[in-house]
Amino acid sequence: MCFAGNPDWERLVARWLDDVLADDVERDVMLHVYNPCDLIRSLVHGWPDKLSDLVPMTFGTALTQDGVDRTIHGSLYWDGIPHTDVADRVRLVYRDAMHWQTHRLMDAAWVTDLDLLDLLGLRYVLIEQIGGNPLNISEANELRLHFVQGADLRTLPIPCEGSQLRDAGWNGAYSLDTFLKEHNDQIDAMISAYRSGFHFGP
Repeated sequence: MCFAGNPDWERLVARWLDDVLADDVERDVMLHVYNPCDLIRSLVHGWPDKLSDLVPMTFGTALTQDGVDRTIHGSLYWDGIPHTDVADRVRLVYRDAMHWQTHRLMDAAWVTDLDLLDLLGLRYVLIEQIGGNPLNISEANELRLHFVQGADLRTLPIPCEGSQLRDAGWNGAYSLDTFLKEHNDQIDAMISAYRSGFHFGP
């Protein structure tokens, strides 16, 4: 139920847990999930400098006493294709702030959120690290990128070759922070308009 409204993470985390089980090594498994399924809400209440606690995230560890630990970090990643019309793309899903709020009140924002992410080139992914300090990706022995492509679950090594990413429909694999920085002025104007409609503060 933690992944309700987020079919990509639901499938990816389930497969990761199956892989951990298949290792046939005794592990302590922990999973922490924040799955709001509403990017606009995260932006309205967190933009620009309080987003870290409001955007989707998953963190999971499978730790052994003396073997190799496995860790996943889940977040939204951007396909690297810039947009000159972020607000126009959002309007294809939500005509305005009232339309978005209506979806929220009807508990239907998670459905339209999937459409919005697709229009913006954002995907739910998992970054898996094998070995090293579970809290420090830079110390990993191996890194993997897990994502959904159509009906398939895909895994690429990190760093990925550009051709591998392009074959998977990515122009590159960039963090949500990079997407927001690249479109900073557009996001700022759009979120200001949403806030003014409901007198939300930053």
